[in-house]
Amino acid sequence: MGPRPGPRPYRMTGKVVECPTCGKKKYKRRSEILRNRKYCSRECASSFMRGINHPRYNPNAQARRVDGKKTRIYRILIEQILGRKLKRTEVIHHWDKDTQNNTPSNLLICNQSYHAYLHGKERWRNGELCFNKN
Repeated sequence: MGPRPGPRPYRMTGKVVECPTCGKKKYKRRSEILRNRKYCSRECASSFMRGINHPRYNPNAQARRVDGKKTRIYRILIEQILGRKLKRTEVIHHWDKDTQNNTPSNLLICNQSYHAYLHGKERWRNGELCFNKN
């Protein structure tokens, strides 16, 4: 007699992991564990990544609701000075890199490509690439 027909049996190389959001226990394959996939579903992962748990969460970010949308205070300030709404393509650059310093002399209106150029230019000092943010 030869091997049995049908699907090949496989080894269970993963383990049962508890979802940090809802507490459900679910089997995760070894590859999912190695990729740090610890949530039971996309809904749990996205609900966990809101607010304080988001990697780019900034508790000092100053924003107000204008026309039902969250708007940064420095954008509102510049709009009041100019007397018009800023275009979606216009970006505000802080010269001293302090987002809390909203004095008009510290703010520059530019487009996204020039803003990226400014930040890229700050990284190159004395002909060498600097990775620190200071």
